Amino acid sequence: MINMCSLPRHLTRVFCIFICAAIAPASPIMTSDHLDSLPPIVFQRQTDGNIAIYMLHFNDFAPRLLTSTVGLNCQPRWSPDKREILFLSNSADTSSHKLNLDAYIMKVADGKTAQVTHDIGYIRSAQWSPNGKRILLEAYSTDSEIYLTSPDGSRTENISNSPAEDISPTWSADGSKIAFVSNRDGNGEIYIYLMNESRLINITHSPEGEVDPSWSPDSRQIAISLSRGQNADIYIMNADGSGLHNLTDSMDVIETKPIWSPDGTKIVFTALSYQDDKKWNICVINLLTMEVIRMPRGILGPAWSPCSKWIVAQSTNGLYLLNSVDGSRRKITFSDGDGYASWPCP
Repeated sequence: MINMCSLPRHLTRVFCIFICAAIAPASPIMTSDHLDSLPPIVFQRQTDGNIAIYMLHFNDFAPRLLTSTVGLNCQPRWSPDKREILFLSNSADTSSHKLNLDAYIMKVADGKTAQVTHDIGYIRSAQWSPNGKRILLEAYSTDSEIYLTSPDGSRTENISNSPAEDISPTWSADGSKIAFVSNRDGNGEIYIYLMNESRLINITHSPEGEVDPSWSPDSRQIAISLSRGQNADIYIMNADGSGLHNLTDSMDVIETKPIWSPDGTKIVFTALSYQDDKKWNICVINLLTMEVIRMPRGILGPAWSPCSKWIVAQSTNGLYLLNSVDGSRRKITFSDGDGYASWPCP
C-alpha cells in the first residue's frame, strides 16, 4: 500500500548544486545533552498497511499510541496551546478504497476526537493558525484549492477559488498573511492572501518556477525554492516579493523545501546532488555565518524544535534527532514506518 501521507510532494521543478557540494564527513553520534528537557513530539507510524499517530517523550523514548482507528491517521500537528493535535484521517471514509482524508482534532488530555472537515475533497495538508482560531487546508477535488475553516468546521471558505493548482499554503507567524503556490498564471508563482482584506496578490511575477514558501519568524521575509533551467536554489525575498536573494547559489543539486528556524537564524532545506549518488539529504544553513551543515544522506522530513537547536527527521528505519549546530545525531525510534514528526510551537 502506498503511504499517501508521508511521501514528499515533488512539485515538478528540478533544480541544482549548492554551497556544500563536496561530500561531507559522517556526522558524529550525539551524546546525552539534557534531552529529557525537550518537549514531546508527535509523529506517524505505518505498520501492516495502517498509519497511526504516536507521541514520544524524550525522558523515556517510549512511543505512546494516540489513535486507535484502523486506516490512515497521519500528519499530526500540535495546537499553539499544546492542548490539541490536528491530524488527517480516513476513518470517516466508507468507500472500498478509503483514501479520502479529512481533518480531525484530538484533545491531548483525554484523547477525544472530532471531525473538522466534511465534503470538501481529499485533504492534503492541515495546519493551525498562529492563534489557534483557524485551520488552513489544502484540499483536492477536481483541482487543488486552499481553504480556511474553524476548528469545529462550522466556517469554511475557499480562499484560492481557481481552476488552477493552488498548493503548499503556509501562515505568516503574525497570522496576517498566507503564502501559497499557484500555476494560475502558467507557471509556479508565490501568492499572498491578505487576511484583513480577503485579497490575493501575486508577489513573484516571474517566468521561473517558485515553490515551497516558508515564512521568517518575524513575518517580513519568505524563503522559497526557485528553479532556473536545470538549477534550483534556496532564495529569500521580502514579504512583498522585493529583494530576491539567492542564498545557496549552487549547481547540479536539487534544493527544495526550506524551513526557517523559530529563532530566525537558520534555514533547513532538502538537497539532492547529481554528483553524489543522487540521494537526498538535509542541510542547515546558518544565516549569520553562512556556514552549511550537511546531514547524513537518506534523512528527510525535518522539523525544528522550539529552541531552534534540534531537528527531528525521518530515515528508512526510524526517526533521528539532529543537532543543527554541530550535525551530531541520535536515533530515537526504530520503525521503518516512522515519519512526519511535529514539535509544539515555541
